[in-house]
Amino acid sequence: VTTELIGYKLLPAAAKKLMRRKRDKIEDSFIVVTKDGKIIRIKPLVITRGSTTGSVMATMRRLERAYVAKVISTSDFDAIVTDIVTKKFQHGLGMLLRHLYPIGACEIRQFELIAPEKVKELGLKITLPPEKLPEFKTSKKEEPKQEQKTEQPATA
Repeated sequence: VTTELIGYKLLPAAAKKLMRRKRDKIEDSFIVVTKDGKIIRIKPLVITRGSTTGSVMATMRRLERAYVAKVISTSDFDAIVTDIVTKKFQHGLGMLLRHLYPIGACEIRQFELIAPEKVKELGLKITLPPEKLPEFKTSKKEEPKQEQKTEQPATA
């Protein structure tokens, strides 16, 4: 007898505990396909450290969706499960989103395995991964350029 994981859920009380005053919650739900062909519904949850404008939240949601689709489409189901349970996946997503706005928490609220028949029956839309993700500078300080000093001959 083998045991296979079909889903993962964050308790609602744990999600509520992350929320505080003057913070915004970015939630999303979409369907992606893994490298080994399994279909997953994933629901990320991001909590900002302060009040955010709608345009910043929309940009963060688009970037979050692109990152999740890209990572999941290049990994098999078992690797994704391991990364989510060990919080490696959430850390990578949080580090990417921190370039846009300070993040308080980044969690995967839920993910579940979906049968291909259910996707066809309900006509669910599958999110495709982007060709490339935007790149951000990792260091805040740029290295100062060294000026080349030329020695001038002394004239007397």
